[in-house]
Amino acid sequence: MKSTTLHITSNTADASANIVGRSDLRTNIQALLPGYSTLAEIAQSGDTLIFPSRMPTTPTRRLVVIVPQGEIDADALARRVWQLACRAGLHILYVMVEPNDLRIAYQRRRLSELASMTTSKEVRARANMSTEKSWSQALAKILYPGDLIICLANHKIPNHLLLRRALGEELAESRHVPVYLIGGLKIGLAPRQIEWIKDVQAWTASGFIVAIFLALQAVIVRSTIAPVSTILICLSLLVEIFSLWKINEWID
Repeated sequence: MKSTTLHITSNTADASANIVGRSDLRTNIQALLPGYSTLAEIAQSGDTLIFPSRMPTTPTRRLVVIVPQGEIDADALARRVWQLACRAGLHILYVMVEPNDLRIAYQRRRLSELASMTTSKEVRARANMSTEKSWSQALAKILYPGDLIICLANHKIPNHLLLRRALGEELAESRHVPVYLIGGLKIGLAPRQIEWIKDVQAWTASGFIVAIFLALQAVIVRSTIAPVSTILICLSLLVEIFSLWKINEWID
């Protein structure tokens, strides 16, 4: 799929004149983002609009906002999305993918808070929590003609082993839909990433403790005699078990 990427700044139309005609460009932007004439006032450096190779025939009616699992500045995201939607009274749907049942309640609460912050007289916002394993599968069930996907520019997903790719670019190609990328918002670690890091740290710390106490007990055996050595080894085992228990407690 070929797409035209537009970096929205005050002089975007001039910079893109050699790609498509200025009037065509403005018409396409206006079709995807009603109220484009005032968009330059709210667009930040790094915002990008990805056009599909074939422009949608249905005007934009709803913004489908993809919310990453990691922590974000919810106030900033809600404000940016509301500004994009209020100029044409567009509906908003916040979407998140969370296949882990243990984290669904927490993530659902985050989505509900975003929806409540964005709802106003001009705009109606809803939240949708998906348990699908991929964004493509989740969006296949909820996308309709007239939807414009909103992503964070630095929201990346795994792509080809250790490589990562921007989710917005992936969706623009795989779903053949227009995508607006919001720049300037950072994404924190997702809960599963935090858990993985804690597990690695815990196993590393546990291995280090076991190695230290094995070395200590070897020194005790070589340098002392019974019953002193037996008492010292028993004491060291108690300290070792306590240390491992505290690490396990930290993981939980």
